[in-house]
Amino acid sequence: MQTKSHQLFRTAGLLTATSLVITASQLVAADNTDAFPSFDSYIKISGQSASIKGDGAALQKRTGQNENYGVGIEEFYYGRDLTKSTAMTIQGRALGGTEDYLLHINVAKSELGSIDVGYESFRTFYDCVGGFFPGGVKWRPVTSFYPTIDQDMSVDRGKLWAEVKLAKENLPEITLRYTNETRSGLKDSTIWGETNNTGINYTNTPAGVTGVISNAAQRKFLPSYIDIEERHQSLVSTVKHTFGKTTAQLSVTGDWSSIDNGRFTMKYPGEAQLVKVVAGPNNDTLVTPSGGAVLASNWATFGSQTEQSTFDVQDAKTYGIAGTTLTAVTDRLTLRVGAGYQNVTDDFGGRRLTIASTPNGPDYGLTTVTNYFDFNNLDGRGQVDALTGNVGVDFAVTRTLTASLSVRGEDRSANSDASYDKKSKPRSGSLVVPVTSLKEASTADEQSLTPVVDVRYNGIKDLALYSTASRKFGTGSEVITAPYNPTALAAASGEQVFYNDITEARTEYLIGANWKASSFLTLRGEPFMKNNVYHVKGYNRNVRPASVLGDATNNNYELESQFYGAKFTAIAKPLNTLSFTTRYIYQRGDGQVTGYLPTTPQYDSMESTTHTIGETIDWNPTTQFYMQASASVVFNVISTAYQHKQATAAANAIPGNLVLQNSDNNYTTLSFLAGLVVTKSDDVQLQFTAYRADNYSTDLALYTQPYGAGATESTVSLGLKHKFSDKLIGNAKIGYTESHNDTTGGNTDYHGVLAYVSLAYAL
Repeated sequence: MQTKSHQLFRTAGLLTATSLVITASQLVAADNTDAFPSFDSYIKISGQSASIKGDGAALQKRTGQNENYGVGIEEFYYGRDLTKSTAMTIQGRALGGTEDYLLHINVAKSELGSIDVGYESFRTFYDCVGGFFPGGVKWRPVTSFYPTIDQDMSVDRGKLWAEVKLAKENLPEITLRYTNETRSGLKDSTIWGETNNTGINYTNTPAGVTGVISNAAQRKFLPSYIDIEERHQSLVSTVKHTFGKTTAQLSVTGDWSSIDNGRFTMKYPGEAQLVKVVAGPNNDTLVTPSGGAVLASNWATFGSQTEQSTFDVQDAKTYGIAGTTLTAVTDRLTLRVGAGYQNVTDDFGGRRLTIASTPNGPDYGLTTVTNYFDFNNLDGRGQVDALTGNVGVDFAVTRTLTASLSVRGEDRSANSDASYDKKSKPRSGSLVVPVTSLKEASTADEQSLTPVVDVRYNGIKDLALYSTASRKFGTGSEVITAPYNPTALAAASGEQVFYNDITEARTEYLIGANWKASSFLTLRGEPFMKNNVYHVKGYNRNVRPASVLGDATNNNYELESQFYGAKFTAIAKPLNTLSFTTRYIYQRGDGQVTGYLPTTPQYDSMESTTHTIGETIDWNPTTQFYMQASASVVFNVISTAYQHKQATAAANAIPGNLVLQNSDNNYTTLSFLAGLVVTKSDDVQLQFTAYRADNYSTDLALYTQPYGAGATESTVSLGLKHKFSDKLIGNAKIGYTESHNDTTGGNTDYHGVLAYVSLAYAL
């Protein structure tokens, strides 16, 4: 889609150009140090527009602005003393285009309390682009880009709240707050659909590669979207009071949420689906033609826009109570105690329809339905009960050394059960698919204890040291009843129950130091480490019929992960008007998996490394000029065990390290901001931002879907701020933006001019 120019854009451009010409003639003015006034109460009206060529939906998603316009009240603030002890403030916003609205009223009376009410909403834009498959294959140069669904999608988020607070001296402080949040609209999803229209004939062999690439035709990059309708309400009552040396707080919470969402996924658009479904009250009749690839006109194919649909309905209720106390036992010792209970119940339902297809012969444009799954009439419920408690002490060992020790415990139990109807697995020819009613259930119990130690020391001049360490000890058990048909008598269709014993250990360490090395140099460092071990020992048995098939006591697996690294910051200020802030973050992560002991030994499952380097320069040589420039470079790579263990790929004569690639996310960002006080009534500001990522390789299309991001973006703007009077200030900006995205084959590129104007008036 392409954006057109509007009158607002032309007006903004004219205003900006005229103002810049006027102020350019005044650059030689002498003392221009008068500051712009700050308004206690004011209204700011603004408008923005664009003249964009290319994909306007991509611009909206990237900038959060409507591709055509945005106009209205950007800010409104009004404060007034109603009486000597009562004050009122009103905040507002009403911007069309981005549908950004706010009305916030607060009335506070000293030594009594306050009333706070408001409503706000805003829009988030999405472009619903699934993926892109490059056409660089030598034997069939075809490009595929499937927006297919309307790209111009958005979700509106709203929040209504009301709060009453009573805070009278020497009486408990009581707060009652109600919130009602909503989310409604359409947004894209990363659960993509399949297609065989990639330009790759899956039975052909490209030059230089031996064997048949049997998995190269089908690719999962077709767009999908979610239709969202959600509501979340909460009511929280809090009582806080101080008596003696103790401050106590008690909170009671009620929370209700309702979800009615649907996900729609494209599958094989434009490809022949050789199947017809004749729906019945108790079963579906699925028919496939016998031979031949030509569909008769009376066949109800899934057409050129097949969808896989998922509908989720969920209603959840949460009730909880929590209390805390803080007691100053002595001048050096403080005691903290807390406890809480929470109950969550969840009723859920929905439907899931899946149609699985595979390529039919060498013609990549023809597919045959191999599986048809319809999970309907889902009716389930779940419940979670959680009891938590913590106790801690803060102790000033000396004037320069403090230590905190706390222990947190949790006891959590959960259970759920569900029933649903299943229709599945058509085969060739005519077939009647009966309805199979299934049930499933699960329970889980977990207990954990987590001690935390925090130490801080500032006994060395210009040096502050601190450290935090924690260790979680967790145990639990779970029972999983696999889906079964309660009316079936055969052992193979009976009730399958799995029992698991769980242990978990999570350790975290952090050491930090702040050192003022000199009057112009400050250094800070924070090495850290996180380690997690999750171990499951389980067995299974069939309890219907009553005969026990046996315990698989070696059915164990273990997941381990380690993350460690450090954060370093250096702030150098060689001059009062010049400073440099340098940041470096290093993080390394490793994961290991051990499965079905002792058959499967431990092996590395994940490696990740991240380097982040950043620099910011602030320069303010005179009262008339300031400048800030910053840059950051990120090197990130994640690899999995499959990078080295791809037996299936090797069997198909595909190089194992090409099918599943590393996840690279290397990118660079730049920004520059400069401001100049031109006259007592004019400021000029220049701003520039840029982004670049280069992780996209079309060569991988022979073996896999090239997911790595490759893009360049830049925006430059020139703005003028002008004081018309002590009560009226104007602001105008004009800029140019450009975006090129290799990941989508350039299909979401855009470039053009942006304009913005505003007037702020003191009330």
